[in-house]
Amino acid sequence: MRNSNPHRHVGSHKAGLIFGLISAACVGLTSALTNSLVAVIFPAAMAFTLGVTGLVVLTPWVFKRLPALLKADSIVVWIRAIAGAVSIECFIWNLQHADVGTAHILFNFSLIFVLAAEYVTGKAQFSYSAATCVVMAAIGIAIYWYDGKLLVNFDVWAIGLLGAAFATLAYIALSRAALKYDPLLILWTLSLVLIPVSILAKSGGWVMPSSKVLLVVVLISLGNLLAQFLLNLSFKLLPLPVATAIVPSCVLWGVLIVEITQRVVPSRHAIVGMLTYVVSIGLLIADSKKKSTRCS
Repeated sequence: MRNSNPHRHVGSHKAGLIFGLISAACVGLTSALTNSLVAVIFPAAMAFTLGVTGLVVLTPWVFKRLPALLKADSIVVWIRAIAGAVSIECFIWNLQHADVGTAHILFNFSLIFVLAAEYVTGKAQFSYSAATCVVMAAIGIAIYWYDGKLLVNFDVWAIGLLGAAFATLAYIALSRAALKYDPLLILWTLSLVLIPVSILAKSGGWVMPSSKVLLVVVLISLGNLLAQFLLNLSFKLLPLPVATAIVPSCVLWGVLIVEITQRVVPSRHAIVGMLTYVVSIGLLIADSKKKSTRCS
């Protein structure tokens, strides 16, 4: 696969990979904490809190740079924010109407969508090795989560694939926005858009959580802010298919954390799925790095 961005050099792969993996680990940790609060706070309220926390934390740092978001070329930042917020809400909806594994499997179709978009737009030359790695990574996630069983209704399929499509658009826009705009400014925009989107997505009233639960929610929001910030850096330094392929590892981190804390032994299909995913991503990164070296 041809490196579609000349600004991404071989030396940046290691840093981008580290940022991506740390981001995924943060998402995994916050996902595990969020899962423990399902009966206490609605997912849309969690997204709303994430947006508000982001604005409060980031505004002092980016206030002087906000006029840049009014420029014509800032459209990619807004596309990333809107598409990202919608994909998050679609994912949350599926978490409410299906099991966690199914929601992640459908969301991770964005891996395949991103690769297809790169080929269709001519940003990358077709490579059987890269395509195989991405498909195998998605299969690995599916095996890890669901033991080969994916029985869901039409609504779950439709919302899940819609979320994956919006996630694909968000990833593509982020890949371009990260080259010109400060990661904090990109994250501030996502936080801003999350607020109205979460309000539109809510169903019923919101119950005010206790002070202890609210503290955990704020900590989750701060963890997600760190994860999104590192994700922005990863997309700046890595080719789009590689950066996108690292994202689903948050699933593995989250379940791994739960299994460790609850002292649960992983099943055989979970181990097979994890190994399939890890090997596929390793081969994809090696393939991308080799082609980047050839092009530089």
